[in-house]
Amino acid sequence: MVANTFESYYPRNVIDGNRATAWGLESYQGSSGTFVFRMPCRRLDHIVVWNGNWGEMGAWEDNARVRRLTISKKDAKGETTFIGSFTLSNRHQSQTLRFDFAAPETRDIETLVVKASGKYQGILFQDLYLAELIFFGNK
Repeated sequence: MVANTFESYYPRNVIDGNRATAWGLESYQGSSGTFVFRMPCRRLDHIVVWNGNWGEMGAWEDNARVRRLTISKKDAKGETTFIGSFTLSNRHQSQTLRFDFAAPETRDIETLVVKASGKYQGILFQDLYLAELIFFGNK
């Protein structure tokens, strides 16, 4: 992932447990980015998403937010399997992406690939932000 070079909007911010930090992609870099998480997991149940920049008052509506997340996995053999694609709402609240816990595509995950694409326009800026992702499943 490429970070927004204007400030400290690093990709690692989406998993630091702090909604006040965010990953940011400057508008000239496009409106999509891919995160790759090494996270051995027997089953994935759901992901909670805080979309946009939650850092400062007004930052959420001033900046662009992710429109769609596409989730895939890589297993121990390196084979990629599509898990699901989700349109995020354009609301300042957490959102839960639920998976079929019994489905084979949500099992035996070695690496999770999350692609952010498209965006909801910001009032002032078109830099794309994603504040936090929290994964739930079992090891």
